[in-house]
Amino acid sequence: MRLQQVKINVWLVIGLTVSALAVGYVSGHVLPAGRSRPVTETAHSSKSAAGPTAPLQKDTVVAAPQSRYRMSTKNLFGSEDDPPPPAKAPVVNYAPPQAPVPEDPLQHYAYTGSVEYGDQTFAMIMDNRSKLEAIYSEGDNLEGYTVTAIDPEAVTLHLGAQDRRLTVVDGFNPVPMVAAAPTDVRPNPGTLTEYRDKTYQSFFFQVTGAASGSIWGSGSVYTDDSPLATAAVHSGALKDGESGIVRVTVLPGYDHYDGATSNGVTSQSYAQWQGSYRVDRL
Repeated sequence: MRLQQVKINVWLVIGLTVSALAVGYVSGHVLPAGRSRPVTETAHSSKSAAGPTAPLQKDTVVAAPQSRYRMSTKNLFGSEDDPPPPAKAPVVNYAPPQAPVPEDPLQHYAYTGSVEYGDQTFAMIMDNRSKLEAIYSEGDNLEGYTVTAIDPEAVTLHLGAQDRRLTVVDGFNPVPMVAAAPTDVRPNPGTLTEYRDKTYQSFFFQVTGAASGSIWGSGSVYTDDSPLATAAVHSGALKDGESGIVRVTVLPGYDHYDGATSNGVTSQSYAQWQGSYRVDRL
């Protein structure tokens, strides 16, 4: 029992001694913040290539040794001095411009029926914008398309490798009766040269047929400087000396006009001319 008490006392003495030594060491090396300890003894450092350092003078302040470790402010997001990451450019969904849909050049036209004159068949086609009808035969041009076939149900037009068909829109007679003629029936203009800029438009004229006079063309299509009264007799729209209303459709010029004898009137052939017209009986 006594031996055990002695061992305890020895360990207490050892513990107090170690504590006293530790306190003395700390008090001799650690100073309060902002204060320095005057050095009166010669400070020794490790020798360098130039020899030992010179002894320090009294009251010389020795700076605290720098730590080998520097606190880093870096974290997962970078240090304080790092520039901010560049802003991401906004995402722009680019949609290529849509190509404009080309307009159908035939969308404004309607095939209203066919008319037979002699051994030829002609198509009556209305421009829905002006409500005017024009007469077309095979080989005529409509908005760049060439008329290739005409039948009572449809007219066929050709452009390049493309064929189009305009079907008849109603069953009315394309040649109006006299009672259906417009009230603005015009007097005989003599020739149609003053209407040359009215291509594919139709007009009604009060005419008295005449067998005399020089005309150029046939098949009811004549140069626009041909007298209308004579062309009306040649085409069969009127008889010589007969008065009545005829329908005239202004046409473009053609490269050639064939002469022929018809209804007692002989027409002449001609080369290219700037304007034409067609005359029809009501």
